[in-house]
Amino acid sequence: MATTTNYTWDLPTVGGDEDTWGTKLNGNWTALDTLLGGVNATEFAILDGATVTTAELNLLDGVTWTLTDYNTLTATAAELNLLDGLTAVSGADTTIVTGTAGSDGDIVQWNADGDLVSYGAATQSQATWEAGTSTTESLVSPAKVKAAVEALAPSPVGSALSWSSWSNGSQSSVAHSLGSAPTIWFAYMECTSADAGFSVGDIVPINYSHSSAGFNGATTYADATNIYLRVGSGGFNTYSFSGAYTSDFNPAKWTAKVRIIS
Repeated sequence: MATTTNYTWDLPTVGGDEDTWGTKLNGNWTALDTLLGGVNATEFAILDGATVTTAELNLLDGVTWTLTDYNTLTATAAELNLLDGLTAVSGADTTIVTGTAGSDGDIVQWNADGDLVSYGAATQSQATWEAGTSTTESLVSPAKVKAAVEALAPSPVGSALSWSSWSNGSQSSVAHSLGSAPTIWFAYMECTSADAGFSVGDIVPINYSHSSAGFNGATTYADATNIYLRVGSGGFNTYSFSGAYTSDFNPAKWTAKVRIIS
């Protein structure tokens, strides 16, 4: 009994009676109907006008779809023709397709030359621009952009430090434990008991000031170990909320503090 090469369908016997022919033909049509899996004329028409070659279609070799999967195919002939000219990938590009290399978060795209290009997720150093030398294109997540801003923007180092005490005409120091002299800091007096027109909790910056007549004023400076506060013998004073020049601050009612920026 003769059969077809690819699907082993029965070939009608030459010279056989019509019953023999009919049985074989009916069996073949049933097998063909099963193979097509309900694909209709509209779905077949999608392929009408497609110009892809056999070699191009062979790029799909190994795809595990069955014919029944084409029931949901919505691509047009024009869209299928986008495969025209597609060539097999090789070398490093192959790993992008097979999944044998790369990692979650990578994005793959075709460039203008038809080559596959993969952009991997940036490392912490690249994402925060800490090194600033990499020319590799990469993806940066919102979380890493946030980390970059936080890593590079000036921010306070620890809690505010307080001079344990201060007095007129004296120098006080407080250790900062940075290992090198800071370059930017904010020194201030914090009112702990109403004084000189100020209320508890009020903050007055310690800016360099000096009056040669009364030796009034204060300044701060730093080295690799400490930040120092020097108050003139005439005391520390400033303008109050009313605009009037205040009397000297009472050291017992003010705490001198400093916050290091960098």
